[in-house]
Amino acid sequence: MIHDASKRSGKSARYHGPAALCQLFCQLEILFCVLYSRASEMKDPSIVPIVLAAGSAGELDLPKALARFGGKTAAEIALANCHGRSQEMGRPILVLGERAKEIQRSLPATVLRRMDCITNRRWREGQLTSLLAALQLVPRGSAFMLYPVDMPLLTHDIIQRLVSRYYKCPARPCIVMPRLGKRYGHPVVFSADLRGEIMAARTAREVAYRDPGRIHTLSVRTSAIWTDFSTPAEYARCLRRFALQAHRLRNQSPAKSLLQKRETSEMRTAK
Repeated sequence: MIHDASKRSGKSARYHGPAALCQLFCQLEILFCVLYSRASEMKDPSIVPIVLAAGSAGELDLPKALARFGGKTAAEIALANCHGRSQEMGRPILVLGERAKEIQRSLPATVLRRMDCITNRRWREGQLTSLLAALQLVPRGSAFMLYPVDMPLLTHDIIQRLVSRYYKCPARPCIVMPRLGKRYGHPVVFSADLRGEIMAARTAREVAYRDPGRIHTLSVRTSAIWTDFSTPAEYARCLRRFALQAHRLRNQSPAKSLLQKRETSEMRTAK
């Protein structure tokens, strides 16, 4: 609290020299604090990635999070994709359920140090329970990204483009989804002010499609945004596609890589 000396003395105070300069600096500091506070309210401070890995292994012999692709597990791939510029991406949260301790023990110490982990003991009740568990760790002012762990073909570039698209949304509330043709995919980013709707809903999908006017899209050229696996056959297909994708990236020339970046930049559309 700043006290007004002139009111306390009952006389009009006039400052000269250093005192006047000091008063001016105080007023500027107050103005800066007010403007900074308002700016913080208008823009979410970060997007917190929520990697959903609590579900059942289904027909697989191991949890989806532990399925290996090119020497890394699906959980490691997802978490690595979620590390971006510090001001835009918050610390990722890994939600575990079935065989949680086994998955935690499998993760390298370097990965564990860069994330938060929470166990959802109600995982059998559906994916929304995992999201609600993770929201306990998400700051109130932060947006959040839903990232299913069983999507190993997603890349760091797609995630970063999705984040950049979110920060270009003209208004809140907003939802950002990748899209190939007319079909949407994952991950999905929700602005912070949709937390209440999520907590009152039966599914996150219900909130995502409730109002088409608040959906903003990122156009992509890959079906990685919906390619997942739940059976041994689907896992085998993902392994083949992952190997081909890795081969293309390794053999991609710098000039071709630059051209592709330009093409993808031109494809960014706002609804």
